[in-house]
Amino acid sequence: MTPGSDILAEAFSCIDTHTVQYIKAGQRTKNRVGQYVSELSAAPVDYEASVQAVDRKSYVELGLDMNRRYYNIYLSANVQDFAHGTTGDRVEFGTKKYDVESNNDWFAIDGWVGLLCVEVQF
Repeated sequence: MTPGSDILAEAFSCIDTHTVQYIKAGQRTKNRVGQYVSELSAAPVDYEASVQAVDRKSYVELGLDMNRRYYNIYLSANVQDFAHGTTGDRVEFGTKKYDVESNNDWFAIDGWVGLLCVEVQF
């Protein structure tokens, strides 16, 4: 029965998951030239997750930058997107880093979130 059934746990019993590292965001501070610098406030924590590429056809519907790469990541953690005075949390998977752009927050009801993440390009 949804809500309250933890449908993500049910899905994870049927599909392969991957281990991702979740890093909680900290405050943003200004550097000496007045630019905001994001700080990550904690060591990475491992979570099992489903990592799925966002279909390029969805970029236009979602208003996404066609020059970036986006992924949906589903995991059982209380992950945040951007808030005033902070940066979004970060997820690391394999050799890549992903900033959380937004989330579908089902954490309070079912204990999981669905994240729209963008690959960090250095």
